[in-house]
Amino acid sequence: MDKKFTQAKKEAKIAFILAIVYLILWIASAYLLGNGSGILGLPLWFEASCIYLPLFFTLLCWLIVKYMFVDLPLDIKSESNNK
Repeated sequence: MDKKFTQAKKEAKIAFILAIVYLILWIASAYLLGNGSGILGLPLWFEASCIYLPLFFTLLCWLIVKYMFVDLPLDIKSESNNK
């Protein structure tokens, strides 16, 4: 199998796992945190699920793209066609 497909499959798995973890944490923070007041004066469940968690996952996505994803050429030509 071509290295491009192997890397693309790896990146797709990472993205899928990241999305599932985000969904689980979003639901957990929305339903399991109390109604106490957060730092911004909003309900704690709202601050955690709608402000802090998206900010954390935005940073996490940036780190994953920067250090785990590989920039691959998207052209159709491969080295075997050039011979």
